[in-house]
Amino acid sequence: MTARPRVLVTDMELACSLGKGVDQVWPALLAGREAIGPISKFDTSAFRVGLSAEAKEMACMTDFEAARYSLEPLLQRQGASSFAGPHCGLVLGMLGGDYWPMERRILANPEDRTTGMTQEISEIFPPHQAAATLATKLAVEGPVTTVAAACASGNHALSLAGDWIREGRVDRVLAGGVNVLSVPCFAHFHGIRLLAKEHCRPFDKNRDGLVAGTGSAWILLESESAAKARGAEVLAEFVGWGHSCDAHTVTAPHPEARGAIDSIQACLADGRIAADQIDYVSAHGTGTGTNDRTESKALYHVFGSRAATLPMSSIKSMIGHTMGASAVIEAIACIQAIRTGQLPPTANFEQADPECPVNCLPNQAGEAKVRYALNASYGFGGNNSITLFGPTP
Repeated sequence: MTARPRVLVTDMELACSLGKGVDQVWPALLAGREAIGPISKFDTSAFRVGLSAEAKEMACMTDFEAARYSLEPLLQRQGASSFAGPHCGLVLGMLGGDYWPMERRILANPEDRTTGMTQEISEIFPPHQAAATLATKLAVEGPVTTVAAACASGNHALSLAGDWIREGRVDRVLAGGVNVLSVPCFAHFHGIRLLAKEHCRPFDKNRDGLVAGTGSAWILLESESAAKARGAEVLAEFVGWGHSCDAHTVTAPHPEARGAIDSIQACLADGRIAADQIDYVSAHGTGTGTNDRTESKALYHVFGSRAATLPMSSIKSMIGHTMGASAVIEAIACIQAIRTGQLPPTANFEQADPECPVNCLPNQAGEAKVRYALNASYGFGGNNSITLFGPTP
């Protein structure tokens, strides 16, 4: 089999409701600390529930501001000027356009029907603009794009970045994801009755929904030659990816988990890794009845009886569902699991569900030697995306 160019992880950063930076967030995840509470950003009296993983310091930022906020420490370490030129690309996963600046204007003066686009809003509101504005400020001249694939956006961004490097288009890519809780997003999930009343309880028999969250994260991917040339510290290897579409309904996954199974198998094939080499799975684990049941079904199809003992967990139980950012944050959890041998728990677990007989590390962090970690994301519209990480070469 022909050897392919390696894609390496050389840096990463994040910000979410648990704090900012891997050094702050990772210990909190291992401790099972839940960072979910009442929403302060907007009035929730008209809603049945009012919980989120809000990340107070980012609550009133635009998506662009939140993406830049989480990226700043990485830029300080690497040197912002090092990304200038055609050798670097940038890709950002998000749900869609940045609504909050326009919301602020409308909410401040709801009777003013002339409220519209300002220069500030026009620089960040169209769906492509957050990535383009960041790239402009960093003078990135390689490929730049925004990916909007629902809750799988972050993994799609990582996959695209990995391919750009594999194909020799660029040497380095900043691959990120961002989501700032907005009224439209919250109202949407509220309207379809997917929001939890008190806690997010993935794979628990009494789970009753997800908690929407704010977050942003970035992973720096590089070609092996570029990383070696500059003596970069290598944190892990980006091994492969797999995508599929359920082609079933707008919101519900395929009842037989067809799309989820196809995406996992495609990822293993792309990474040239057998199923029995996977040591940890970062589950999509939203805490909704259908998602967790379908995800469990997919794991049993791919891993067989080993799915009952294979360590997996959902950090959404602690930081909520950060939508476009979730897969990138969870990829960082996979990388940390490989680096440290420590596995974050699934918090708030009380009662096992016979329809989800998986080892979700309930309420207690685990330990294991992890060589390969699978990162799962399943979004609305049947968007399924899996990424795979491995040890440093």
